[in-house]
Amino acid sequence: MSIGERLRDAREYLGISIETVSDNLNIPIKSLSGFECDKQVPDEEKLGMLAQLYKHPRAFFLQGDEVFNTNFEVGILARTTAELTQQDKKQLIRFSGVLSIMKEGEK
Repeated sequence: MSIGERLRDAREYLGISIETVSDNLNIPIKSLSGFECDKQVPDEEKLGMLAQLYKHPRAFFLQGDEVFNTNFEVGILARTTAELTQQDKKQLIRFSGVLSIMKEGEK
């Protein structure tokens, strides 16, 4: 996952618009969009401000650490499934089992 993808995912996970980030941090929308599309790389100062706003350590955006990826993905899953009914959660668990079986069959 690239720096830009991580920045966008972290912002979207928190439900913050790019306009809100721009207003809060005084960073032009064009720059933020460039960061998220990997057309620009934020300098240390801007990365620090973004990391603080997004409540993630700088290392999350800079490193390809699978621990960060896994924790972030688990957080997204927890947030998106929080309002499901128990029945829906059971179906989701069954579906994840089917996906695992299909993945094993591809090997």
